[in-house]
Amino acid sequence: MSYLKSLARKDFEKQLQFVLANCRRASIKKRGYDSGCIDMIYQAAIFKASAGLEEYIRSAISDWLHLVEINNSAKENLPKNLKSYVVGNSQMESFRLFFYKKDEKGLIEKISSNTAIKIWESGPISLGTLNYKQIVDGKKYPSVKNIKALFFRIGIKEIFDEMGKKFKKDFKLPLESFLDVREALAHQSPPNVTFDDIKIHFTHLQALVNGLDRILFSHVVKYTKIECWKITI
Repeated sequence: MSYLKSLARKDFEKQLQFVLANCRRASIKKRGYDSGCIDMIYQAAIFKASAGLEEYIRSAISDWLHLVEINNSAKENLPKNLKSYVVGNSQMESFRLFFYKKDEKGLIEKISSNTAIKIWESGPISLGTLNYKQIVDGKKYPSVKNIKALFFRIGIKEIFDEMGKKFKKDFKLPLESFLDVREALAHQSPPNVTFDDIKIHFTHLQALVNGLDRILFSHVVKYTKIECWKITI
């Protein structure tokens, strides 16, 4: 099936274009912005782009899982990693209580009564079991480590390797370079950021989201069909 852009990617690209347009206006000398104002606009652009990437990742995966949640037939075919994460995560509180209180009887009763333990043994999972917010939370910040962990969680073993093979390019180094600038702005002396820097970083981010979206599209269609790929509001 031919690739279709997700709604999350469309929103990301629209936001990035808006931010870039404002940076371009600030870069024109005749606009009359002083250097301090221009620096703040460029610095804000880095943060907006980082937030946009984070929101893309959250939305793309959450939109998929939400559509799975309302499509019973799709739930039967979810990737093993995702099934395992949902079941394992449902038991975490039981084990925390066991380690704290040493209540083995309570642990056994809690696990035995937890419907999640029979999710994929007895058929489609029940509504409410797929907590897509819980699945995405904790891994939203778009670091290489978090992106790898989150995509592994949903069944894609090595997302950066898959993108590298498909597109014949490295996606990790450009992302790390962008995040280095973002972290320096947040925690250290602000580095000098130029309009050319903004354009380069935004080009890399667009390529990254293109790669993520295409790999995720294939993954979604493989396991849960096109009905679970959100392309419109």
